[in-house]
Amino acid sequence: MILEDYLKQHARLNPDKTAVVCGMEACSYAELYERAKLRSAEFSDCRGKVVLIRTTQTLDFLVTKL
Repeated sequence: MILEDYLKQHARLNPDKTAVVCGMEACSYAELYERAKLRSAEFSDCRGKVVLIRTTQTLDFLVTKL
């Protein structure tokens, strides 16, 4: 299994359980999975291209890395 598979599994089995806390922001497994899917869709037309992502150490950074 890859990381995305584990996240999807946890989102299904424990949707309301806290997955990550970043500063004052917390995110459940279901929220994290949905955010990762949305971010992935944003980059769907970039397949095969180099994409530069500038971010900071936030929950958004974690979602982008998934």
